Amino acid sequence: MGIDCLVERMNLAIIIPAHNEENRIGKTLAAYSSYFSYLARKKILNYMLLIVINSTTDRTEEIVKKAMRKESRMQCLIRQGEGKGYAVLEGFRSALEKNYDCIGFVDADGAISPREFYKLVKHLGKKKFDAAIGSRYLKGSIVKPQPLPRIVASRLYNLIARVLFFMPYRDTQCGAKVFRSRSLSAIISKPISLAWSFDVDMLYYLRKKGYSISEVPIRWTDKKNSKFNLFRNGLHMIYSLIYTRLLNSPLMPLFSHKTL
Repeated sequence: MGIDCLVERMNLAIIIPAHNEENRIGKTLAAYSSYFSYLARKKILNYMLLIVINSTTDRTEEIVKKAMRKESRMQCLIRQGEGKGYAVLEGFRSALEKNYDCIGFVDADGAISPREFYKLVKHLGKKKFDAAIGSRYLKGSIVKPQPLPRIVASRLYNLIARVLFFMPYRDTQCGAKVFRSRSLSAIISKPISLAWSFDVDMLYYLRKKGYSISEVPIRWTDKKNSKFNLFRNGLHMIYSLIYTRLLNSPLMPLFSHKTL
């Protein structure tokens, strides 16, 4: 496989949120299990896949549990909450209770291969960052066909996030991020959105506390049957950004601390 090894051997937890993913979750789990099992056999790292099955009405749970019978480094949580952010945060909280050096998440659709996810892990292991985030919009990134409306919406949302929070990142929404456990522990109790904009909230609180974040160019492949509704979810994401900005401004006493 031509694997570039880590400087330090890590214990890694990979969170995969799954809401009605019966058509994609099996292939994603097989790919990640195969790749990271190889790294484990080479004693490069130890890992666990933690699938958070959230408010599912299809065969996702059945498929995940079948995969778990074949792979000991796979666990699942069954939840009935609302939103992708909720599922990821539940996975983070569960993983933080165990002895992992690093905890990350990746989308269940397979848009980001395990090899690309490992690039983020290597950034933490070799360059001593506190977090590494995948980016589709840096020099060196490779993005396979993506609908124009999604590209425009993604760029616009990122611009709003950068303006509101003074963040330098070109892509806050790419579905692959890895954090050192110590940095994740420092922000997990913050008022983080339970929906699609949780990524920006997490990055904002990390930067506010002085943690270092590396944005890494990544190969990304657009997948059909996205769960993201451009109009409905996009408006809520922008609202969530404004809400978080207000919570962390001098106007904060005027607003509720209830998490979105």
